[in-house]
Amino acid sequence: PSPRERAYSARGAALSNSDVASMRQLLVTSCSGFLKAIALGTKRVSATVMQDILNFLTVWFRYGHLPEVASAVRVGVQQVAPETWLGVVPQLIARIHTSETATRTLLHALLADLGARHPQALVYPLTVASRSPSEDRKRAAESLVQSLRVHSGKLVEQAMLVGEQLIQVAVIWHEECHEKLEDASKIYFGEGNVVGMLDILLPLHEKIRGVGVGVTGRTAMEDQFLRLYGEELEKAYGLLNRYKSTMSAHGLPIPHAAAPKARAGRRGS
Repeated sequence: PSPRERAYSARGAALSNSDVASMRQLLVTSCSGFLKAIALGTKRVSATVMQDILNFLTVWFRYGHLPEVASAVRVGVQQVAPETWLGVVPQLIARIHTSETATRTLLHALLADLGARHPQALVYPLTVASRSPSEDRKRAAESLVQSLRVHSGKLVEQAMLVGEQLIQVAVIWHEECHEKLEDASKIYFGEGNVVGMLDILLPLHEKIRGVGVGVTGRTAMEDQFLRLYGEELEKAYGLLNRYKSTMSAHGLPIPHAAAPKARAGRRGS
């Protein structure tokens, strides 16, 4: 059972069976009531209807792991026009990686249906979520993006391209390297977490090594960065991989393998 289910069980242990059944019935009634009110009031989404939607989401996300609540939500959502959820897309996407299987399944089905009708409303927030550092959130977002590709592949590709270009323009390699070096340094010297350091530095190296000077699509600043620091970064990448192999083979800690990269970072600051 999940932590929420265990907590619910602990609270329920102090209640009689009839009390627990009554509480669950109240939750089902509240979900059904909110959904019916939403369905009847969505000809024009007023402040009152929006409040009903937010109240419903609160109950659903908090108690959606209960079978009775999940069943009520599954039935009630079918009565609500998909366009109703356009106003709460951020709240829905914020929960796409919930650990509650029943809630996650229903939520993904709801978003997939909404995406089939209004892909433009989901493509950007899902693209952003697919870049999340949280692996669970990233996988959930990528799964939903794939469902959008089925019927709106061109739109998804264009959104991904625009997103990549915006990131490329907004975050230059000097800044990105400096930030990653700071993070890796804190993890290595502060926590002694060698694996964590590698998880930060190696993907950065691989990203930079994936391009060359003068490659189409690269900015002038990126070309300049590669000319200035490419040789040192290549040496640092080789050292990191050598030490990684040593660690895997012998379980030895990694010495200061990031030193050449740190020098390149200081020169660029």
